Amino acid sequence: MSQSHPLSSSEILALAAALAADEPGLPQGNPPDLAELESWRQGQLPAQRAEEVLSHLVRQPELMQQLRQMELAESELRRLTEQLDAPSPAALSNQSTEDQPHWLAQFLLSLTRPVWAMALVVMLLAVGILPLLKPVSLQAELDALYAEPLTLQTDTWPWRAGLGGKSIDLLSDLVEPATQLEIQAFRHGVRKGLMRMQLSGKGWSGIINQYPAQPPACSATLRDCEIRRDLAIATGYWAIAARIRCLANQPLPAVEQLFEQLNALPQASALKQQLTQLQAKAQCTQLEQLMNWGLK
Repeated sequence: MSQSHPLSSSEILALAAALAADEPGLPQGNPPDLAELESWRQGQLPAQRAEEVLSHLVRQPELMQQLRQMELAESELRRLTEQLDAPSPAALSNQSTEDQPHWLAQFLLSLTRPVWAMALVVMLLAVGILPLLKPVSLQAELDALYAEPLTLQTDTWPWRAGLGGKSIDLLSDLVEPATQLEIQAFRHGVRKGLMRMQLSGKGWSGIINQYPAQPPACSATLRDCEIRRDLAIATGYWAIAARIRCLANQPLPAVEQLFEQLNALPQASALKQQLTQLQAKAQCTQLEQLMNWGLK
């Protein structure tokens, strides 16, 4: 037999006081952890175990404090849900893991009391929300740079052959395989970025076709090949959004995950060197050098 309904704070305190008066001895059973404490609070424990948990609660003030923090966290979550017009926990628990509740991640980051955060994690586990919380991916962070429609004119794009721009001949046949892969992947990322733009003016088809439509294939002999390739593609994608901001005399957009993942590469990387120089000065002249990367 289990409890029929979740206990409110007043019920918890009343039961605790009654038990403390009638049974001043030792607590029964094993002490509850936070997950079990939340199950007890929600009335989901068998009757015998519920009594054992209660016997610990009335004799251990720190457990009662944790219980109170859980209720405060739940109340705060409810308030944030209403304030942000977010879906209810019941609705969230029915979502697939592809649906990322970013409002909930923001709420977790806003918590200033570690105990609240810990209590909230237990509560989220109990209602099935926690598996939905994933860090925002690098791709999502980059896509956010394209959230507003961005327009690019052909006359602001100097990397064209035969039109007074730079040659599109590549150095890829003169560099080591790892650098060759990074250059090609970077250029594929540039193409991805251009395809996201609202391109204005004639000649864009020819410009886009200068960039590879497919990412380079990975070699089994190249260490960390897929990581290098993916980060190079992401860098090219970022560079287009950065180019727009440079043309508008705005600061370069910061993408912390991109730089962090590049810095975490276990070995030397030509791309990492390019981005290190760019990150150090964060100026549009360095972006121009990046866009020239791999050109003769």
